[in-house]
Amino acid sequence: MPSTVQGLSIVIIEDEELTLSALVDQLSPRNKVQPFSSASNLQAAASCLGKVDLFIIDYLLHDGQNGIDLFREFHPLYPQAKFMLISGNIDRQLAETVLEVGFDALLMKPFDFSILEYNIVEIMAK
Repeated sequence: MPSTVQGLSIVIIEDEELTLSALVDQLSPRNKVQPFSSASNLQAAASCLGKVDLFIIDYLLHDGQNGIDLFREFHPLYPQAKFMLISGNIDRQLAETVLEVGFDALLMKPFDFSILEYNIVEIMAK
């Protein structure tokens, strides 16, 4: 199993500019990364995404939507894709909901990028 994430088409939905920028900087050198700062921006571009291997979705978004709603919207359109939810505030209820709806991973922010990459490698191997 490769130790780095490479050759993937990754969609990132994150409304915190610094976090989004850091994710793009970390993942884009070896992957095709499509960043979105809001759910509405993603929804507007949905028909142009092409093949997506992985969605990394922030849980709480400033435009009033959340990552679980986006999962429910995009998973039927991309059933082969993997989905990771990231959040700065994870409680038991959220963790249970994430498992119930079918996310492949849940990661607490802030995270070390080696942990992010490890989780991506693990879920892509499933």
